Amino acid sequence: MSKLTQLKQSSSLSDVASLLGYKPSALAFILYRMDDVDKYFTFDVPKKSGGHRVICAPCDKLKKLQRKLADLLYDCIEEDKPSEETLGEFRGENSDLPLRKRARKSMSHGYEKGLSIATNAEMHVGKRFVYNIDLTSFFDCFNFGRVRGYFLKNSRFRLNSKVATILAQIACFQNKLPQGSPCSPVISNLISKHLDYHLLSIAKNHSCTYTRYVDDLTFSTNQKAFPKAIAKRRFLTLEKGSWRLGSAVKGAIENAGFSVNENKSRMQYRDSRQEVTGLTVNKRVNVSSSSYRQIRSMCHSMFKFGYYFKSSARTVSKPKTNSILTRLYNKFALKYFRVHTQDDELGDTQGQECTSLASLDGMLAHIYHIKSYQNRFSRKGHRPSSHDGIRTKFNESSSYPPIVRGDTYASDNHRVALDGIKNLYRKFMFFRYFYYNEKPLIICEGKTDNIYLKAAISRLGNAYPELYDATTKRCRISFFSKSDRNLEILKMAEGTSGLSYLIKSYKRLCSKYKIKGGSHPVIVIVDNDDAGRGVIKKAEKIKNDTIKSKGIAANYRLDYFFENLYILAVPSGAGDADIEDLFDSSVLNRELSGKKFSRKNKKSDGSTYGKAWFAERVIKAEREKINFAKFAPLLDQVRDIIKAHDSRNLI
Repeated sequence: MSKLTQLKQSSSLSDVASLLGYKPSALAFILYRMDDVDKYFTFDVPKKSGGHRVICAPCDKLKKLQRKLADLLYDCIEEDKPSEETLGEFRGENSDLPLRKRARKSMSHGYEKGLSIATNAEMHVGKRFVYNIDLTSFFDCFNFGRVRGYFLKNSRFRLNSKVATILAQIACFQNKLPQGSPCSPVISNLISKHLDYHLLSIAKNHSCTYTRYVDDLTFSTNQKAFPKAIAKRRFLTLEKGSWRLGSAVKGAIENAGFSVNENKSRMQYRDSRQEVTGLTVNKRVNVSSSSYRQIRSMCHSMFKFGYYFKSSARTVSKPKTNSILTRLYNKFALKYFRVHTQDDELGDTQGQECTSLASLDGMLAHIYHIKSYQNRFSRKGHRPSSHDGIRTKFNESSSYPPIVRGDTYASDNHRVALDGIKNLYRKFMFFRYFYYNEKPLIICEGKTDNIYLKAAISRLGNAYPELYDATTKRCRISFFSKSDRNLEILKMAEGTSGLSYLIKSYKRLCSKYKIKGGSHPVIVIVDNDDAGRGVIKKAEKIKNDTIKSKGIAANYRLDYFFENLYILAVPSGAGDADIEDLFDSSVLNRELSGKKFSRKNKKSDGSTYGKAWFAERVIKAEREKINFAKFAPLLDQVRDIIKAHDSRNLI
């Protein structure tokens, strides 16, 4: 039975609780016993355009409940779509550009699975006119009665009145959908579908393209004149902005219960920069060059001074100064007196001094995602489908007549060069995690090793105050996440080969920064086997070459090599030892669903399960019952390294 059918057949709190994976008493406690003060905490976030946005973040219990409701509603949406438009149909590699196919069939791109600001912007690439409309206080327009009424009356749902009330109680706070709730986006999209269909009908009738990303509506067209039903230009007016909404669009928006922010609605022409959801769309989806230059200068300042200036404005314009003396003064004032002048290399005169590396990481991740977006739809530099007139990697012959490459869609034919952003992102990522790390960092061979060590530290934390804060129950050290993005940017492979590459390039990468780093140690932990000992030998060679070239006579710690890098092997009594050998045999012999643990497998198969299941379903799930005593010698070494590095006692 589908999730949507189960939801329609629900008639009580117990039915809803069962569908969401809760006990009825637990759901009732969150809804009716918890005080509203305990359910949310509120804070303000400054807007780029000025003012503040109020965020109501739910507590952990409520957030988990709202996330399950959001997942349930997303499943209902997917089940209700035609078979050829479900998310499963768009997965996998094929010649039909699956993400684009889904994007072209979608009106709303915000908080939709498989869609993003990039897919929304791509619908308006290369258009003569691009008109942006902003809705005022979008989430505030969805009050409790509107949410409940939608689930009651909408033909897709038509839920029981009690069930509709419960869903609205889970989702709403202070009689509206709160910004910060996991289920607010999906519910707002459901209710806004009626507006999308109405505006899409208007757009099609006037040969326009329409999309919506949350509260940003966009119309675009290649017609010689923009349709007056959507927006019309007013001449001889003293008001700000010469374009105003047409009666058809304005009426549709107001009838749907929304209002338009006239100050943020704008028309953009082909001969100027056109932006949709913050991305330029003149020729292809991209980040504006001014934004990229600004973030690049922020990174350069961070590498040089340890701080940067974050702009509060949307665009950055560099003031012109003709005097050479003025430019020299500005440069030295910034360097020696930390005076932020009008013509310094940081770019923005109204910026605020920041040291947050997480904020810079988010900006770089955004730029990298957008610049690499087009490459998803090309196949190693060639067209995703065969074409007689274009020579491909697999077909060296070119048939007649030839096809002009300029007449084809550029993003289908060529991969976008990412050397610039990749190099900058790699330099920043090494700076953040290894050179200028805010805590001692541990990097292991595999992804599951982090789970083992975190569990051991939390269980033995009272004996290691340098590693674990018993009050907050958080680690005082950080672990390098071997996510696909991190490995791709740093050019690292999993296992010892990736660690060998990191060690080989460590000194060279550290030399790229002017600010002093290495305040906290980076500790590499490897298995005590041939591969792990190979990593240590490679580091020892670099260490010995450095000592010999510089004529250093000091005898350093055996586990210290160079810069802030230390390497440890898993303690071994006799012979080789993996980190899994630190667990008792009773833990290693644990069966899951009739399967036994195999260290060689990353994933489970017919008779065995791999390290991923072992880490998540055994170690993490049952860590309170597991004996981690064999981890103590390894943690002792980690603690000693941190103490020695803090006191710079490396001998």
